[in-house]
Amino acid sequence: EQQQGCIVRLQRYCLHDGPGVRTCVFLKGCNMRCGWCCNPECISADPAEQWLSSSEGAGRLLTAAQVAAQCADDLPFYNASHGGVTITGGEPLVQAAFACAVARALKKRGVQVVLETNSSLWRPGDRTHERLLQCVDLLITDVKHAEEAAHVQATGVSLAKVLDGVAWAAGQLATRGGQVWVRTPVIPGFNDNEEVVRAIACFAASLQCHAFYELLPFHQNAVGKYQALGRPYCYADKPLLLPEHFRCLQRAAAAVVPPPVAPRVPAPPQPLGYTIGSSARAVALKSYTEAYPPRVSSYRARALTEFMAAADPSTPTAIRQAEAFAYLCENLPIAISPLDLLAGDRDSASGPRSIPTFPELWAHTTAQLEQTCTRDTQRFIVSHEDMRAYAETIEPFWRGKTVRDGLQHYFTNSLDYDLNGAMLRCGAYTQFTDFFQPYTVNLNDWLYKEGFVGLWRLLDVQLAAVVDDCGRREALLAMRASTRALVSLARRYSVLAREMAAAEPLLSRRAELDVIARACEHVPEYAPRTFFEALQMYWLLHIGVTLESNSDAFGPGHLDAYLLPFYERDIAAGELDAVRAKELLECLFLKMHAHYTTPTFLDENATFVYFCNVQLGGDEPSPLTALMLDTLSGLHVFQPLVQVFISRRTPEWFVHHTCNAVKRGTGYPAVFNLDSIRRQLCAQGCSEADAEAHGGVMGCVETICVGKECLFTTGYLNAAKPLELAMNNGVDPLTGLQVGPRTGDPHSFRTVHEVLAAYESQLREVVRCKYAADWAAESAFATTLPTPLRSALVEGCASRGRLLECGGACYNSSALAATCFGSTVDSFAALEALGGKLGIGRIAQALRTNFEGANGDNVRRTLAQQPKWGNNDERADRWARVLKRTLRKAVEGQPNWRGGVYHLEILSVTSHILFGACTGATPDGRKAGTPLSEGLSATQGQDRNSPTALLLSASKLDLTDTKGNLLNVKFVPSVLDGEVCLCSAKLFYGLLASNPQNSKFLGTGKRSHFRASLFAPSAESKDLQL
Repeated sequence: EQQQGCIVRLQRYCLHDGPGVRTCVFLKGCNMRCGWCCNPECISADPAEQWLSSSEGAGRLLTAAQVAAQCADDLPFYNASHGGVTITGGEPLVQAAFACAVARALKKRGVQVVLETNSSLWRPGDRTHERLLQCVDLLITDVKHAEEAAHVQATGVSLAKVLDGVAWAAGQLATRGGQVWVRTPVIPGFNDNEEVVRAIACFAASLQCHAFYELLPFHQNAVGKYQALGRPYCYADKPLLLPEHFRCLQRAAAAVVPPPVAPRVPAPPQPLGYTIGSSARAVALKSYTEAYPPRVSSYRARALTEFMAAADPSTPTAIRQAEAFAYLCENLPIAISPLDLLAGDRDSASGPRSIPTFPELWAHTTAQLEQTCTRDTQRFIVSHEDMRAYAETIEPFWRGKTVRDGLQHYFTNSLDYDLNGAMLRCGAYTQFTDFFQPYTVNLNDWLYKEGFVGLWRLLDVQLAAVVDDCGRREALLAMRASTRALVSLARRYSVLAREMAAAEPLLSRRAELDVIARACEHVPEYAPRTFFEALQMYWLLHIGVTLESNSDAFGPGHLDAYLLPFYERDIAAGELDAVRAKELLECLFLKMHAHYTTPTFLDENATFVYFCNVQLGGDEPSPLTALMLDTLSGLHVFQPLVQVFISRRTPEWFVHHTCNAVKRGTGYPAVFNLDSIRRQLCAQGCSEADAEAHGGVMGCVETICVGKECLFTTGYLNAAKPLELAMNNGVDPLTGLQVGPRTGDPHSFRTVHEVLAAYESQLREVVRCKYAADWAAESAFATTLPTPLRSALVEGCASRGRLLECGGACYNSSALAATCFGSTVDSFAALEALGGKLGIGRIAQALRTNFEGANGDNVRRTLAQQPKWGNNDERADRWARVLKRTLRKAVEGQPNWRGGVYHLEILSVTSHILFGACTGATPDGRKAGTPLSEGLSATQGQDRNSPTALLLSASKLDLTDTKGNLLNVKFVPSVLDGEVCLCSAKLFYGLLASNPQNSKFLGTGKRSHFRASLFAPSAESKDLQL
């Protein structure tokens, strides 16, 4: 393995140099001098040869061990796709000893080896050559012509040497069941005739081992390499082959010997415990996608700015938004990558993880864009061109015109402006409309049945019924225009796919492009006919919605149920099998994986990703459900979020299948009690029929009527802040501002119930200010930035003639997410236990000084030793019930802008860290500036009486009247090892869906529902979210 050789490069994730995903090792040196060579840097054996544009040499010296070690890094990808390493060049036999050493080192590491050679240097009887062939699983060899004179003139090497070498090598491989893959580069004016092709094909058919024959189309991709090496390229002016002529040559060759379609190559077994998408395409797509860092693109912002600069300001807002969307659909660059099976990207010009910006919502400044490139958290690349576009065009045009600017103007002229700003600064709540457009929606199944033509019929009926309601007419016209715009985008992809198919030499890829073209010509205008068309339709809708608006959540809903009729139909017709269906699903999910939301310039929002939830299971899971769950579990991607629903009617086999998926420890799927979700929806005003058919979840844990409800989670509420205000007579210690009502000097409080009364007053004022901000935000979006396409996809908007922003959905909900629950409960429990002994005024004084000074630390330790939430201790759990009722009373049922009402949630994501930084010391013994408790969970480190005790505490809360709740429990690894994990999970999920009388403490009766998932990022920690 210490044999040294000269290589040009190691090229990873190749798909066209042998089966599966491959790494190509390009060796330096070649004995032929082909004028069309696409790797001229490999011709010379001199390692000192340099590129003219760089001081870097074109070659480098490595040992066989170094090469093999670098290639073996991708062994899981090779195993999953039956891929491996291809040794190529140049001509590898120029460095035969080194090539042999590399091949032997790779075989020791369990890597499949392919050798790509011109076969003119084989020497029968040479021990090195024989040892090399013993390590080769597949031989790829070029035969460039069928006539000796023409071959010598073009390559400088005798054709006889090539044919003899191929025949000898094939004989060696035949003894081991190996294969030979004969290739001919079709060069215009040299070998582009059927006689030559047929003669070479006959030679390939005569070989002793199993052989394939493939034609390679001539290209001029190497022009830049010749220029960089300072060499002439005599084929720069050669015309490319006509596609029809190349297809004729392919047919002539295929009549004699088949092309290499998925050759059977021995591969090492897949390592136990390693799971990834089974198709080579999925592995390559994921690697290709993740190789690109997230990049901010200005294409959408520039196109929108161009349109708005020329738009008639008197045009009604909804119609202008639809026209703007149509302009984007007509003018944004589109592309279909060589690996894509589904067409559609928000920005095809800047890479797979390019992220558009939305200047109509808030216009990034160049300083903010520069910050996203350099900050410590998730960084985004911004090109100089995009920076210049923002500085010169986008930022100047949108200054003072964004929704954010409008909100600031509104509050400047509002009596609540100063108070609202103070509430935000002191950390009483957060506002979600600064950077994202509100409203969370999911699709349901109606578009899969009718397509846009069904929607257009409904819109026409509604338009005919409109008499003098201008707003309704504008909404209907805008929905029709925006959906027609999306159809035009689909047609653009159809035309592009046909053009690419006409120029595509590979039959398999041409067939894929033809399928894409037919699908994009049909959907979303018409209902899909096949499984593929159903996937393509959803993805076009997804692209349209995320191009129209910067919403933080849009998902496919119960996708397994919607796709099942198409899957069963195609399976029965013999047009689809599970392997092909899995590959298509992988492509869809990897496209979702590449979607980020537009970055903010705030560090606390720096890693936010798009909420796209795939919901599976329920009462009647199918084999497709299991296939989708396996596909998502195997891909190991952070989105789409995988959500599994278990009910009392869920069959045992699917519970078992779900437990096996959870056992993998990837953090997914999240498991939900569907029966509880349905009860929650009914309690929130949803009909029983809709709850039964469309009950689901959006975002983290928010319950929603899929496809019929428009949900706006308006922000997070710091449940601990009103207590801090109550202990300071309405003054925020952080800012010194009087942000709450004067509820009394804490030294005058004699009992904890007086503190509770002050807390309730402060909470009401915080919620009032929050709702005033929400109303202003929703009215601003309704009047300046409606979303007609997104509205058209939600049931109710078309039939009512209203956009989402104006209450068009069947159900219009808002939610306020309370967090820091455990810290607040523990604080009230401590005040009750010690208020009489220490005095509430003394405790308040200790909090103001952050437990500094005389006896401060003693007070803190005493407070910290009091009863804590999450230990099945009634002294604390009683306060949990009080706090939950208090929060619900303040939040629940208040009217929102769209004619719906507010609901309470208890969850935090990471806002408890931000709130902790804005909140002083608390009566539970926590010091100022440290994180508060998250969601419904116990305070960090305080749930000490076992997970069962924590669940028993939680079961004492009736949470079916909330919109969603999140509780986290951590387990040591041994609890979840081996079959123990599977049995425990099955028991838990079985109880979750069983009779309420037997499992009331798990919240399956009239109590609550929990999300359950398993996350094992390392051997040191595993996390079960309930």
